[in-house]
Amino acid sequence: MRRAISALAAALLVLGLACSPQKVEGSLQELLDLSFHDIKLRFAGDQVAVRWTRPRGSGEDAVLVLSEKLDGLTVRTGDMVDLAAPLPDFALADAGFPDGGLLPDGGIATQQRGVVTRDVFNDPRKTFPLISDGYMVLYDVPTDGGTVSGNFSVTFARCVDFGCGRTVFGDFKAKVQ
Repeated sequence: MRRAISALAAALLVLGLACSPQKVEGSLQELLDLSFHDIKLRFAGDQVAVRWTRPRGSGEDAVLVLSEKLDGLTVRTGDMVDLAAPLPDFALADAGFPDGGLLPDGGIATQQRGVVTRDVFNDPRKTFPLISDGYMVLYDVPTDGGTVSGNFSVTFARCVDFGCGRTVFGDFKAKVQ
């Protein structure tokens, strides 16, 4: 009887650990709750977005969304994409920045390949600073209904805004939607 109870307790402990929320790693978790239950990947044309989500009522919170624009790149599985790299001039023009990213005030558009956002209920913090250093790698070709594994690392630019100088990184296995 004692063995059966011990075996049942061990099985429940393993099951409980497997179902517990995971967290995205990095110093950003000192400012935000980065716990998640699912990782989802969406792709359309030359854009890929990985979303770390957790349930909230009948919907979900996107605790972290990492998007990359692949305009002008030939990317194979296992290739590292530099998220801090600027988009090429033709991509900036397609995004509504004429003249290769020159703004009407004479400045230059700061469109990068990578963008980090979030969408958490009742939290006004939706965007993060520019990426000073970062990459994302996908080890599988995204196919509808499939799974893609990969990893990423992001360091945000030093500044005075929310998230400045912080890091976020990790491995992932995402369901393709």
